[in-house]
Amino acid sequence: MAERLPARLTEEALRGLVLGTFGHARWTQDSPIVPDVWISFIKIAETRARARLQNLKSLGQQDVDLIITPWTGSSAGKIAQIIRAGLGTEGSRVAKVATSSTRVVAKLDFESLMRIVIPLTTWWQELLRDDPRILEIANQRSDALFDGGQRLELVRFAALVAVILSLENATTVQQLRNVYNIANRIGRNPADGHRPISSTAPNATRDIRSLMGWFSQGTTWNPKPLSDLDARIWLININRPASQAMFDARKTVKADAAQRVFDTDGKGIIFAVIDNGIDLRHSGFLDKDDSRVIEKLAADAGYEFSNGEFEWASRVRATYDFSLLRDLLAEAAYDENGARQNLIARNPSAKKNRS
Repeated sequence: MAERLPARLTEEALRGLVLGTFGHARWTQDSPIVPDVWISFIKIAETRARARLQNLKSLGQQDVDLIITPWTGSSAGKIAQIIRAGLGTEGSRVAKVATSSTRVVAKLDFESLMRIVIPLTTWWQELLRDDPRILEIANQRSDALFDGGQRLELVRFAALVAVILSLENATTVQQLRNVYNIANRIGRNPADGHRPISSTAPNATRDIRSLMGWFSQGTTWNPKPLSDLDARIWLININRPASQAMFDARKTVKADAAQRVFDTDGKGIIFAVIDNGIDLRHSGFLDKDDSRVIEKLAADAGYEFSNGEFEWASRVRATYDFSLLRDLLAEAAYDENGARQNLIARNPSAKKNRS
């Protein structure tokens, strides 16, 4: 009979682990990885560990869709170039690495985040510059937590890395239980304030020694100082999907103010809107100067136009699907002509045909 798995880490425990590591309340960023990214990777590693221990065929996803913000003066394009080189051609296609003028997006697993992205961060480079032996200290000293300063930052960082790696490497229920126990002991609710774990607290030194051991065994990388200052990273966040929000949209874009100031109804003016998108079927876009629209509404003031009728009943001339932009940019890095043909084939997504 298979050994029963312990209960999952609760949301409260996860937040305490990430936001109150070792009792040091994390009210400000002390590493470029924001808390939501840590929590996402811990959940993924936990799900995969539990699936592995239950001998499930699929261990689940490994990657998180990330949005990477360059340091002031650094190039998003150069950062994307380095990430693509680190992932290889096929890995870059899977990661859908793409850029805007100010951001890079990529779907990365935890190993790629540590190996490729973290060494590009200004935070990491400054740690190496100010304390060249800092990684060695984190690997070898279980008391480094109590040094404070930058070493505390690194030990908290290393502890979270160690939890993820130990979950990824857990092959027995007891190993999983050990990770859970340590995670629950070193995490503190940040709402309780700043209450650092004392070196004399029960299990404190042993837990830190275990975490630093997992970190040392699981990380073989030894990032060197970055020579190219045009490829420095400031922040790593989750790339959340955008959604349309129509609540009070008219006031949000100050359309009501513009109408009052200029006293115009907009007839004869063509606007190009680059935004989250518009719905050409919205009643506000009906072309009430079109004879066919006038005829329909005259017969029935509450007439509801069908999708097909909106091709001629809407004032919207054309819509373009910019949700394809990331896929197009990622594809263009390897096949510019293919990306161009894809763009032509799929845009515009809707056109208004006039008789």
